[in-house]
Amino acid sequence: MLVKDHLGIINDMASYDKELRASKSSDGEQMINIVDVVQRIMCLPDVDSAKAMAYAYQLQTEALMIDELQHLKNEARFEYQEWQYLEATYICASGHAFFSMTSSRYGGEVARLKGESDEDN
Repeated sequence: MLVKDHLGIINDMASYDKELRASKSSDGEQMINIVDVVQRIMCLPDVDSAKAMAYAYQLQTEALMIDELQHLKNEARFEYQEWQYLEATYICASGHAFFSMTSSRYGGEVARLKGESDEDN
């Protein structure tokens, strides 16, 4: 459950600006994104404050994930394959976070990682 939440939080935070642009250019399409929801629910004055609160929620979720893994390590009697599955799930979550933060899919050219050929320009 926590990994699912983490994936959603990361995706929403990374895609917020893109979704906002899309909602402004569409015919009244409502945006459903954690940043927007946090801003409205908490009556925050601006988007930067909402992004900070969403990021805090992401960090809290990550701390809960670590606590859960520690609990499972101490209490669970998992087989090797079950631990492999958990490890793969957490690797997937960290890969998703890295991709979302560095991909031009969400942030455009500003977020794009520069390659060697780009450094010459």
